[in-house]
Amino acid sequence: MLTARMNEHSVQQRFEEAAFVRDRIDAIHTAIQRHLQAESLRSHTDLHIEAHGVRYLIENGVLVGTQIDGENIDSSTVAIPELKFDMREIIKMPIDESPTETLDEVMCLARLVESLQPTEQ
Repeated sequence: MLTARMNEHSVQQRFEEAAFVRDRIDAIHTAIQRHLQAESLRSHTDLHIEAHGVRYLIENGVLVGTQIDGENIDSSTVAIPELKFDMREIIKMPIDESPTETLDEVMCLARLVESLQPTEQ
């Protein structure tokens, strides 16, 4: 329907309106692709991705561990600033829905997985 409207505007030389409809089509396509990426990643209960000596351990779309050359990397092996509270007390993922921060992580991991896949020639 939107594609037909875009073509109609173009034929009538209403190019600004055609461009607006084209942008809407692109936005919808991007949203659908991101949703499919997130759902695909969240459907894996135990996913391991390896690249450049780093292994990412992902469960249900959430990064649960990282290994470099077989060694587990966590907050005790990485220099991070001290917090006045435990972040684990604040970050709680609801069973049926993901908060924005968790969904952001899922999308970052989805992009990582996508970037590590070989491209078709």
